[in-house]
Amino acid sequence: MRKIKQSLAARKVNFVMLQEKKRSSITPEIVKSLWYEDSFEYLAMDVERRAGGLLCIWNTEVFQFDACCGIRHFILLSGKLFFSFNCVIVNVYSSLEVVKRKELWVSLTRLKSLFLGPWCMGGDFNEIRNIAERIGCSRKDRGMRDLNDLVEQLKLIDLPMLGKKFTWYLVVKFWLDFQVEGWAGYRCLMNFKALKHKLKVWNIEDFGKLESKLKAPEEKAHAIELIAEEWSHLGVEQAR
Repeated sequence: MRKIKQSLAARKVNFVMLQEKKRSSITPEIVKSLWYEDSFEYLAMDVERRAGGLLCIWNTEVFQFDACCGIRHFILLSGKLFFSFNCVIVNVYSSLEVVKRKELWVSLTRLKSLFLGPWCMGGDFNEIRNIAERIGCSRKDRGMRDLNDLVEQLKLIDLPMLGKKFTWYLVVKFWLDFQVEGWAGYRCLMNFKALKHKLKVWNIEDFGKLESKLKAPEEKAHAIELIAEEWSHLGVEQAR
């Protein structure tokens, strides 16, 4: 938890969505151990049968909560950014089963007419949108089509993620390719040491200095915050 708190503080995160929290219940003390500021609110969906669990934490000076809706697989929060910009934020942890994912997508689509304004969705969808995202995938299946239909119906924009594709595949390939002589325990130890070094190299190649890479989007986000604040002040002036 300390590392999560340090990471959120370093990036000055104003809203975080967590999935697979594993804890049967969330208390204010637990949230305080994760969040780095005094001004915050949170909403959690408890674990069911040792699976799932969702948690949203936000800075109350940035996001003002109005209404919510949620079940095991999602938390929907409706509110305002800087007291002026209406929006909806959805934290998703989807099922591994295609049929249950489809049921979730249908539920979210129906909620769109009740919670108006721009939607921002994040989380673990347990599905991909195109065959390039999965090794060995040669054709689109039902799950992909369902997710793409959801993106289109909700008018979402799929933001790309940073990092090396198929990371687990690369780890397995490196493990199998690395050869060392000796008894089983020694070979395993040497493999872990070599893999640890390789992961550090991959991390530097992919992310480099995160602070410098995150600086540009943070500056853009700050500019948006200033605009939102100006709109809010303008609305107050006009009301007077």
